[in-house]
Amino acid sequence: MTGGPTMPTAVLDPGAIDSAYAGLLRLASKEWSPDFALESLRADCVRIVGATSGRLYLLDLPNASYVLNSPPNDPGRRDCRFGLNIPHEHSVLRRVIDFRRSERQARIGAQPRCRGDFPEARSRLTVPILREEACLGVLDLDSSEEGHFTAEHQALVEFAADVALMLIEKADTLNLLKELQRPVSITQAADTYLDELMILAAQASRMPILILREKVGNALVCLEAYGAPGLEEASLRIEPIDANALFAPILDRQMVVEHDMTRPEVAHLVRSINREDRTLHSLCIVPILVGASDEVFGTLSFAVTCPHDYTRLERNGLKTIANALGTAIINYRNVQEIQAERFEHAKDGAAIMVLEVSQAVRHEAQSILGSTQELVSLLRRQLRAPTREQLESVREGVELVQENLEKIHLSLQKIKTATNPPAREYVDCHLMRTWNEAFELVGGLLSSQKIAYHVRGDAKVKAYIEYLRFAFLNLIINSIDAFREGKRQGRRIDVVITAEERARDVRIRYTDTAGGIDPSRLGPLTDGGRPLGPEAIFEAGVTSKAHGSGYGMFLVRQALKKHEGSIDLVDHRGGGVVFDIVVPRDKNHRS
Repeated sequence: MTGGPTMPTAVLDPGAIDSAYAGLLRLASKEWSPDFALESLRADCVRIVGATSGRLYLLDLPNASYVLNSPPNDPGRRDCRFGLNIPHEHSVLRRVIDFRRSERQARIGAQPRCRGDFPEARSRLTVPILREEACLGVLDLDSSEEGHFTAEHQALVEFAADVALMLIEKADTLNLLKELQRPVSITQAADTYLDELMILAAQASRMPILILREKVGNALVCLEAYGAPGLEEASLRIEPIDANALFAPILDRQMVVEHDMTRPEVAHLVRSINREDRTLHSLCIVPILVGASDEVFGTLSFAVTCPHDYTRLERNGLKTIANALGTAIINYRNVQEIQAERFEHAKDGAAIMVLEVSQAVRHEAQSILGSTQELVSLLRRQLRAPTREQLESVREGVELVQENLEKIHLSLQKIKTATNPPAREYVDCHLMRTWNEAFELVGGLLSSQKIAYHVRGDAKVKAYIEYLRFAFLNLIINSIDAFREGKRQGRRIDVVITAEERARDVRIRYTDTAGGIDPSRLGPLTDGGRPLGPEAIFEAGVTSKAHGSGYGMFLVRQALKKHEGSIDLVDHRGGGVVFDIVVPRDKNHRS
C-alpha cells in the first residue's frame, strides 16, 4: 500500500546494499542474547535506510498485545504496547498485522498515530515479521523527510524481518529448553507437584491458559488448570471422548486447533473462562503421548485471548511440552509406588525392631509365669481345709489356674515362632543415601508440614541397612511429631555426617528446630514420683506425647547398639534438639 507522491529512486549503491544484507544476516549467527541481537537489528535498520527513528514490536501472547522490544539496559521501554483490539482502519500497525503485508507511506498527514510515533515524522515504513500465517512482530520506521523510503529500503527491511524471525525462533527454542530443564522436586505432594509442572509448561510455552486432562476409560478428567482462577475443574470433564467432535481426534493422536469459539463443543468449555477482560479466541489441544507405544495419557490444552495461528514450529514445541508433562507425571507416580514399597521394607525393619521389644516382654512374662507357678506350689503345700470336700474344690481350682498359665506359656512360644526375624545382611552402606531414603519415606509428611531437610557429608560403613534406615526414620518421625505440636517458623532438619580419614567411627550430628524437649512432660514418673531427666527418652515406655508408645527413641538406640554404635542427646532446650550419633565403619574390626 502506498500514499502520496511517487517514490524516489534508490539512494544505496550495489556495494552498500550487499554489505547491508550481509551485516543483517551476521546478526543471526552472533552469540548474543536474542533480545540484544533484536535491538541491534532494529538499530542497524534505522542506520542502513537512513530513518529518523524506528521501533520493534513483538507479540506478547499472555497479554494479548504487541510490546515494544528494548535492550536489556532499558527495560522501562517495555511499557509501550498496543492491544489487539484496535480497529485496523485507525492504525497502520494493525493494518499491517491483519493483512500480513508491508506498508510504505510517502507523506504522513494529520492522521491518528499509534503510541510510539514521533510528531516530526513525514514518511513511514512498516514491515510485519511473519512465521507462516502468524504475525510475531512489526518493524516500524519513520523519517522526517517526505517520500524517504524506497522499494530497496522496503526489501532490506523485509530481509531484516526474516532475520528477526530467526532470532525470535532462537529465543523461543532457548526458552523452551531452559524451562523444560528446570527441576521440579518429585518429593512434593501430588497437588503441589502438578501446580509446579503447569507453571513450568506455561513459562515454556508462553501461553496464558493451560488445562491438563487425563484419559480415564472413555473420559478426560481435568487434573489441573492454569491461568483461569476460580475455574470449576469438574466442568472441564469430557465424556464420552469418542462422541465429542472437538476431542475425539486425540484418540488417533491428532492435534486439534480451533478458532471458532461458538461451536457447541467449545462454547460450554470456554464459558467459565471468559470474562470482561479476557475472551478466548483460539484453542490448541495436544494429545499427551507416553511410553514406547505412544499411548495417549491425556491432553494439554493451550488457549489464548487474541486471534493466533499456531505455526508448525510452535505446534512442535507444544507437543514437546505436553509429552514432557506426561512423562513427568508417570515418573512421579512410579516414584510414589517405589516409595510405598520402601515403606513396606521399612515396616519390615520395624517388625524386626519390635521383635526386640516382644522378646523382652516374653522373657518378662516367663519370669512372672515361673514365680506364679512357685506360688501355686507353695499354696498347695500350705493349704489346710476343714473338710475333704472343700480341700478337693480348692485343689481343682488351683489346678485350673496352673492349666491356664501353661496355655499362656504355649501362646508366648507361638509368638516367638511367628515373629522369627529374617536373616540380616551386613553389607556396605552409604550413610547419605540411607538418610535420604529415610527422608523420602516420609516425603509427603515433610511437605505437608512445610519441613525442609538437608543431609551434608557422606561415609561408607558396614551395616545392617534396614536397621539403620529404621533408626533414622524413627528420629525423623519423632521430629515431625514435635513440629506438629508446635507452630514454629523456619522448620528444618539438618544431618551432618563427619568421617575423619583414619577414624574408626563416623559421627553424625542430627538437629531440628521443633522446640526441644520439655522434661516435665516425660512419663511415666520414677517409682519415687520424681520427674525424669531428658536422657530418659531412650528408655522403653518413656514418652512426652499423650498417645506415644514410648518406644521410638528406645528402638533408635537399640538399632545403633546392633552396630556397637551410640546416640546421645546433646541439647534439648530452646529451638530444638541436637543428637550426636556414632556409627563404626565396621563393628567387626573395631578395636
